[in-house]
Amino acid sequence: MRWRWALALVLLAGCGLRQSLLQPPVPPAPPGATEVGSKRCADCHEEIYKSFRRSVHARAASFETGLKGGCESCHGPGSLHVEEGDPGKIRSFARLSPAEEAAVCVQCHRTGDLMNWSGSAHAMAEVGCTRCHSIHKA
Repeated sequence: MRWRWALALVLLAGCGLRQSLLQPPVPPAPPGATEVGSKRCADCHEEIYKSFRRSVHARAASFETGLKGGCESCHGPGSLHVEEGDPGKIRSFARLSPAEEAAVCVQCHRTGDLMNWSGSAHAMAEVGCTRCHSIHKA
């Protein structure tokens, strides 16, 4: 009986379903939020913006990631945050669980070591990506 369960997991992993079953979805953006572009973020977060522009993540092309790039690829659409100045109107990694954090990162990091984040030692220990990694720094 155990071999059937193991076979089912192998089959699910092979077709990509294992990740979606064990990994929560990317936390949703606030309702009504739209993209404003990274330059709007720089109006208030100038030092972070300048540092991010020198990072590997800033140089990732949209054809490599499937996302447009910039701040909103990770933090979600920023229009409501920009208009209201409310930190609760943007995806802040400080408020995400390690699994939610990883769900954002895995949008791009789908191969190599990060391909199997769900079920990994880090996932089981509830260690999020930003505990060791900072994408804002060069």
